[in-house]
Amino acid sequence: MLNIIFFLDNTVLEWLLQYRSDLGVFFFRLLTEFASPASGITFIFFLGLYFYRHHKWQLGLMNLIGLLTAEATTWGLKHLIARPRPLETFHAVVETSFSFPSGHATTAAFIFGLIGYLATTHTTSKTNKRWILGLTCLSILLIDISRLYLGVHYLSDVIVGNFIGICALFLTLRLEKYLAKK
Repeated sequence: MLNIIFFLDNTVLEWLLQYRSDLGVFFFRLLTEFASPASGITFIFFLGLYFYRHHKWQLGLMNLIGLLTAEATTWGLKHLIARPRPLETFHAVVETSFSFPSGHATTAAFIFGLIGYLATTHTTSKTNKRWILGLTCLSILLIDISRLYLGVHYLSDVIVGNFIGICALFLTLRLEKYLAKK
């Protein structure tokens, strides 16, 4: 099974790197910053201030705890598994930590998933909800592609990073609903 994963990881990475250009590197380097853990925590902080101002500080706190839990899980797995990144000759940006799982993918799944969730709660239109879901998935996918295109992650890194972010978001939203009932 691991051989298949490693084969897919390398095949996808090599395929994407064939299409690398200066413009592509510029675009994906800029895009990847939207999902850095620091950007995610900053976003959650300002969202928390918004919730606090609207007397819903618990929502802000729960989202912060959810994101920090996702990031801590990713950090712990990185150091437990200690998977090296792709060869440095592939890197278009400097990364010094381990590869698996992707922290950017974790952040993207949590943050863009949260934005998508919050947006769908403010519309009743099924068409709008579909658009929001599509844009949410596209945003996460673009961050994933950026990490591969920049040569700093493998496909399995971003898939597992997304899984961690989505699980943390799901648990956070469930806990928020549970606490709202009390």
